[in-house]
Amino acid sequence: MSEKWRENQVDGDHYRKHKIQPWDIRKEYGLNPWEADVIKYVLRRKPEVNRIIDLKKARHCLDYLIEEEESKAATELLARQSLAAAREAIQTHTENDKLERQERLIRAGFYWGHHAEGQV
Repeated sequence: MSEKWRENQVDGDHYRKHKIQPWDIRKEYGLNPWEADVIKYVLRRKPEVNRIIDLKKARHCLDYLIEEEESKAATELLARQSLAAAREAIQTHTENDKLERQERLIRAGFYWGHHAEGQV
């Protein structure tokens, strides 16, 4: 693939003048768009743009990423808790079924702690 696209930058040369551009970092690290934007805003040095604005844009993206990660962590925790509760319910149900089966066998006279050979 030709790299002619590297020779052109719309609205300035603040990326083009560097050997490594933000999209190189995005591609190399497999960043999602929000992560890539953080890198882009931190690396950008447009003379006509107030540096504080770019840093606030980066922080805005970081705030989104933090919220997403916290949400994922909370969802994963709920899923683990739900799974643990489901396992406990299955275990309790299984134990209850076993006790009910034993009670029926005892009432029928077929259970003395173990099944007699040939009887069930």
